[in-house]
Amino acid sequence: MQGHLNRILSEALSIEEKMRAYMIKLRYLQSEEKYDEVIKTGIRVLAKLGMGNIPRSPSWIRVICEIMKTRKILKTRTTESLKVLPVLENERQVFAIGVLDILCTSSYYISPKLDLFFVMKSVQMSLKYGVCKYSPAQFVAYGMVCGVIFGETQQTNNFAQLALALSERFDAKETLPEIVFMVYGTRLHEWTHEMRSSAKPLLYGYQVGTQCGEVDFAMINLVACDLTLWLTGSRKLGSLLSDLEEHCNMLKRCGQRSTLSLTLPLLRTTRVLSEVSGYETPLSSEYVDEEEVCHCVSKVHAVLIDRYIKSFNLQLSYLFGDYIEANRLGNSSRDFGISILQDNRLAPRHIFFRGLTSLALASEGRRKQKHLRVARRMTRHLEKLTKEGCVDYVHMIQLLGAENAAVRHKNKAAVEQFKTAIQSAKRGGFIQDRALAHERAGMFHLNSDSDTFWA
Repeated sequence: MQGHLNRILSEALSIEEKMRAYMIKLRYLQSEEKYDEVIKTGIRVLAKLGMGNIPRSPSWIRVICEIMKTRKILKTRTTESLKVLPVLENERQVFAIGVLDILCTSSYYISPKLDLFFVMKSVQMSLKYGVCKYSPAQFVAYGMVCGVIFGETQQTNNFAQLALALSERFDAKETLPEIVFMVYGTRLHEWTHEMRSSAKPLLYGYQVGTQCGEVDFAMINLVACDLTLWLTGSRKLGSLLSDLEEHCNMLKRCGQRSTLSLTLPLLRTTRVLSEVSGYETPLSSEYVDEEEVCHCVSKVHAVLIDRYIKSFNLQLSYLFGDYIEANRLGNSSRDFGISILQDNRLAPRHIFFRGLTSLALASEGRRKQKHLRVARRMTRHLEKLTKEGCVDYVHMIQLLGAENAAVRHKNKAAVEQFKTAIQSAKRGGFIQDRALAHERAGMFHLNSDSDTFWA
């Protein structure tokens, strides 16, 4: 295919006649994880379209200026007025926004700064010239910026609803899977809804993607649905393990290496948890094998894959009592969810287990005050997310509070916090966290020689 594309693009044709070939080439390079090449090619194509002011590496000052410029334009617009923006008819401009859409996806993996720049440029074009089938995804991305950077969760929800409305207006099935993932597969949906409610839309995004040949986002939606079921405990581990094994085989057959590299840590973790019997602790080599997926990290410079591996291994290390290893993994991925990848839905759970690990080490007397400070920081971060509207993290805050009280020998407060954590996890349907809260409460009562072993 690459040879055919190169022959077409080498012909003395106008840019309009080469547009489809360029789009196919960019998507092909993206599926091959050649993100640097996608960005170089995309910027070169945009220059041919008259957009010669796109930098390969913009400064943060320029990115911030573009963000503020976009916010200033949108300040005078209502969501309803954005829903009825004129349709963009100019094919060159539609093509330019389509190229920017691909550049946004590719730059997400290697340069958050560049990703923000492309998002702002795309939104500005839609506001200036009109909307097209590629516009909804960029409005979702802008909504995520409102939530992550400015804490405007209501704006985040407004732009998510705008994107879904515009997608319905264009009835563009080929772009719908991307929009569904951006709305329901990230933390955007969680700011105003329960996480478990996103599983069905993600499955729909997968079905639409397979029907219209958008394999990339079809499989991303499917894996995001698997992660949702895992995080919420909505599916038994045995059944989920079978699904994940089947989905990994599908990803291999489809050549979706990038999505596969994000799915393997989830598969390995699920396998370890479902195959452990009694109190036997698996060897560390049975955790997620970094060797198996690290080639993807070096190839695409994707911090995300590295953080996924460390996050899942951190959770396994804590669950099997290896707190020193869990702490090492937490320290080497301390930026996950704090300063990078805040939109990733695994990030809050990573923060939660970092807090639990610090409290476990504090209870053993290992640099107690230092670990208590780390636990307080993790708790405050989850509290901030909850204040923004995320109801799924209440039980995590309460369990961290119970462990903190136990470390400080405030037994009465610990008992109450354990009870409320169990009740909150039950209400939210987080069956695995409810079990964890019961286990930690039981250990607390055993260690404190309590006669009321209610847990």
